[in-house]
Order: sequence, then structure tokens, then C-alpha cells
Amino acid sequence: MKLNYKAIFVLFTLILAFTACDENTSNQPLNGTLLEDPNEWVCHDSMDKVSENEIALFCATLSFGDSAPDNIQNPPPISDLNAKNQYDHVFQNFIRNRE
Repeated sequence: MKLNYKAIFVLFTLILAFTACDENTSNQPLNGTLLEDPNEWVCHDSMDKVSENEIALFCATLSFGDSAPDNIQNPPPISDLNAKNQYDHVFQNFIRNRE
């Protein structure tokens, strides 16, 4: 049996089109801006209730590795192009080689 790739493509496209439609049932404005009240930024029924203490305990278990050396903590302004280029070179070496 020969596969008809055009028919499969059309079928897949129709399925994708019908399942991807958004009715905008949320309170989010259509213009993409956030709502004024931060409590309305999330769906509260879908959020697990976690206390501040639990968050602090979880964050204490995370390891972010060593911090960057002092010479790459604060990049120079882009207006000082030579210093910025030198910084970028040192920063790239640190990222690639941890030197």
C-alpha cells in the first residue's frame, strides 16, 4: 500500500489547527500586557500551596556552583568598546575553560 504523503500532511495540519485554537478563556488581556493585580497572573487552582519556609528549604538545597571571578562580575559599559571587548574575551575563556 502506497502512503499518500499529501493526505497525511493535510490530515496532520487539520488536527493541529483544531487542537491549537485558543479561546482566550483566561483573564489575560489580548494585547499581551499583564493584569494590574499580580494575584491574577496565575491560575490558583493549578498551583500547589507552598509556604515561604518550604521555598527557603528547597532553595537551600540548590547548588549553583562557584561564582564567577571578580574580574568578570561587572562588565564595562558598551561605550568603552576596547574594555568591553577585552572583558568578552576573558568571559568567554571563563565559560569555556573555567579559567
